[in-house]
Amino acid sequence: HEVSSNPPKATPPTSMRPPRLRKVWSAMHLHRTIVRSQHAFTLRDRGDNADAFAEVSPDRSLRDPDAMVSLLFDCHELAARLATHDPPAVLDVRWTLGGPSGELDYRAGHIPGAHFVDLDRDLSAPPGPGRHPLPNAASFGEAMRRHGVDDSRLVVVYDAATSTSAARAWWLLRYFGHPNVALLDGGYAAWVAAGLPVEEGDDRDPSPGSFNATPGGMPLLD
Repeated sequence: HEVSSNPPKATPPTSMRPPRLRKVWSAMHLHRTIVRSQHAFTLRDRGDNADAFAEVSPDRSLRDPDAMVSLLFDCHELAARLATHDPPAVLDVRWTLGGPSGELDYRAGHIPGAHFVDLDRDLSAPPGPGRHPLPNAASFGEAMRRHGVDDSRLVVVYDAATSTSAARAWWLLRYFGHPNVALLDGGYAAWVAAGLPVEEGDDRDPSPGSFNATPGGMPLLD
């Protein structure tokens, strides 16, 4: 048998990667999913959010790996932040395509102080050109203020485990100009696996936030 001089690169199993490497690996994959290459996008309505875009631009993240990792929050780090006098706003974005509302899972158990965000209602415009069109600034801003999101206070978003739906909340917050948003690494599953406390029951209405949604903070496909 002939052996290729350029064998395919193996992807190390998650269990074989050190914790820090797993974090970098996940961040790099998410980064590629969200921003891809600067040549693959046409920027529209970037407006006054040039600094927010620069934070996640491909050039900067490739120069600074820590900038990619910074979008991931460890569950113990979140627990420590929640115990301070200035806790972050925590958004529960659990959602399943074609399944029941994630609100049922939220009521069964959620991170203390988290507020449930309905992907279909709060993170999307009514179905039309596509299942989940981009919401307009007015409706998205109102939804985020209702969930207690301020203009600059840290927001941490999570879903069940994969960050699939949480990434939509992260991207929308960045697109509409929020400068300080992170994903909970491993989602609710990681929080529970770490033995951290959970709450049950309905969402409690927070004090209204001050977030003002201004589009243009992230690139769009033309």
